[in-house]
Amino acid sequence: MNNKYNFSITFWIKVERNPGWIDKDSEINFPPFTVKNGIKVFFKKQGMYMKIYLLHPEMGYRKLKVKIDKYITNDTFVALTNNDEVTKLYLNAELVKEVTKGDIKNDLEIGDYVMVALKNNDFKNINIDENSKFITSAKIKKILDDYLELEIFGIGPKIYIKELKKERLAI
Repeated sequence: MNNKYNFSITFWIKVERNPGWIDKDSEINFPPFTVKNGIKVFFKKQGMYMKIYLLHPEMGYRKLKVKIDKYITNDTFVALTNNDEVTKLYLNAELVKEVTKGDIKNDLEIGDYVMVALKNNDFKNINIDENSKFITSAKIKKILDDYLELEIFGIGPKIYIKELKKERLAI
């Protein structure tokens, strides 16, 4: 078995330091992690759900979404494990969700973190060689029929791309 993408992340969500955790309508975007081999991991609480995104050009895209209503009233221990095949989320030592790489184009939501393949002419002042493959992280701002509006981050000030076809997502 290849161990290229094996890692674990553990942390406590302490109510006294995160009062938004007990608010049923709050949104908390935890600081992202960059772990083994450059995998980006994003944790977020959105209302009564915890969402976790793993982004890596070779490993692919993984999204976990789990209802957290029975956890938000107290301190919560979070453990995320990952290997080449599966990602597992534990809350207070209870396995609550596991996912494998899959097609997520029908499971997109505003605010999701995704990977997008960029091409020349996506930006006014940035040229990308047509033989190059440039994949970066982005956050979905709006979902239209076959298009997305994205906020690209990590390559400068806030950059937005309007009407990028969903097929350009790198999964």
